[in-house]
Amino acid sequence: MRLIDVLFAVPELLVALLAIAVFGSGTANVVIAIGLASAPSYARLIRSQVLTVRESEFVQAARTVGRHPLHLIARHVMPNTLGPVLALAAVSAGGAVVAGSALSYLGLGPPPPAPDWGSMLADGQSFLQTAWWLVLFPGLAIAAVVISASVVGRSLRTRNT
Repeated sequence: MRLIDVLFAVPELLVALLAIAVFGSGTANVVIAIGLASAPSYARLIRSQVLTVRESEFVQAARTVGRHPLHLIARHVMPNTLGPVLALAAVSAGGAVVAGSALSYLGLGPPPPAPDWGSMLADGQSFLQTAWWLVLFPGLAIAAVVISASVVGRSLRTRNT
């Protein structure tokens, strides 16, 4: 967990930029970079959930009965940690879209024939005075996805608590 604490000190976009510098640009590498950048949040949440569920009464009862540790993990611990992880994934989806668009805006995303909102924003920036809609609609699409993911994630989070 000390390594995770160190990774929390570094901004996620900087970790993603470092990963892109190591792995190179491209769609798969952007996905890997964003995953690596957001991994500390998931690691911390999973660890806290496992520690909480491990000490709960139903796990203690199953342990007392003599259930195998793998059975305890598969039957009791994992299903009870999955809900908060899915809620975090839904909340983090908006941030991942923004990070992917930011990397593409900087030219580190998928190659040019692939459509990407960040590259559309970068390409339309030079035509902002004459064709403002080239920037408006990709920006609105990014905003709509981020807001939608945030609303879904918050509803999942309140549902799990």
